[in-house]
Amino acid sequence: MDVQQIINNASRLLKQKKYIESLEAFNKVIEIEPDNHTAWCKKGIALIHLKQYEEALKACDRAISINHSYYAAWEYKVLCLRRLQQYQEANDLCDRILKIFPDANHKHIWSSKAYSLYRLEKYQESLEAYQELANFDPLTDCYLFDRGLGLETQGKLKEALNHYDLCLKINSDYYHAWEKKYILVSQLNKHEEALIIADKLLELQPNNAVNWDRKSSTLFNLQKYRESLKVIEQAIKINPNNSVYWDSKGVTLDYLKKYSESIDCYDRAINIDSMYQSAWANKGRALQRFEKHKEALNLFNKALEINPDDDFAWHGRGTALYNLGKYQEAILSLNKALELNSNYYYAWYEKGRVLDELEQYKQAIDCYKKTIEINSEKPFNRKNKL
Repeated sequence: MDVQQIINNASRLLKQKKYIESLEAFNKVIEIEPDNHTAWCKKGIALIHLKQYEEALKACDRAISINHSYYAAWEYKVLCLRRLQQYQEANDLCDRILKIFPDANHKHIWSSKAYSLYRLEKYQESLEAYQELANFDPLTDCYLFDRGLGLETQGKLKEALNHYDLCLKINSDYYHAWEKKYILVSQLNKHEEALIIADKLLELQPNNAVNWDRKSSTLFNLQKYRESLKVIEQAIKINPNNSVYWDSKGVTLDYLKKYSESIDCYDRAINIDSMYQSAWANKGRALQRFEKHKEALNLFNKALEINPDDDFAWHGRGTALYNLGKYQEAILSLNKALELNSNYYYAWYEKGRVLDELEQYKQAIDCYKKTIEINSEKPFNRKNKL
């Protein structure tokens, strides 16, 4: 078998992801022809896949020393430096490659440069590099979006947000990037910014009921309840058979103290989807406004049949039991709510009230202290007023 046949066989093994076998084959070529730059470069590629980055870097350097014009070896050397997290060196090498090979297709070099600059926290320069990359690859915005998704799954929300921003600077009408940005900004409680994004989503897709619901939710979080109500009604107008929208309208009406109207909305939600747990629990809360504690208890029980891990429903159940004078049962329900959400300050407060009735004053005071510790801006007095 001649050298070219061995190289072809080794390359085939590389494509088949048989990296150890391909490495052995490239080593065999190098034994026969120590100055075969192709074999050295592809040996480097195999080593990269085997995560032996230092050795891969040496192999790429050897290929370059044999044939200074072998572009692929330069590309893979950059990749080695990235894998070794030597981002400054990688960026510098990208600049060198751009000068040495001015007429080459630099798609991967601009990609590496943009990524390296991002990791160096040089965000403006990184954006400029991504914009250059877009000249070679029209899917650059998609690449940035996909990378943002990957970072999100790793829990790196701020990094993901940066990638969506980069994506939008390249393509300002990328709907899904705006959508993901809205979700992350909302999770970070940046509601003013979320409202601006919600308007952009509506500009791009004005007949999408989800976008009206998003804007309504953001206005609700900003305590603009009347505006929120008008907007959720737009979502219902587009899609009147969505239980979530009716439930959201009910909650908004509840905050506007229109309790009877809110109950009507919860009933609409339940009629559409009898397994929509939130509507059962919210209706229970609304009935408590009318002192219908026994009926409310039944609704909280129904909600918990559907979802036994809902802290809100356990809290509501505990409150209903308290109002029915069933203090020991109330404690058990409130403890369950706190087991699910240890920062649920309403549940801590209600537990304090129950302990008061049981004349367990020290424990009650501890619960009130915990309430204030969690949310010092909303201390309760004994009359349950904020």
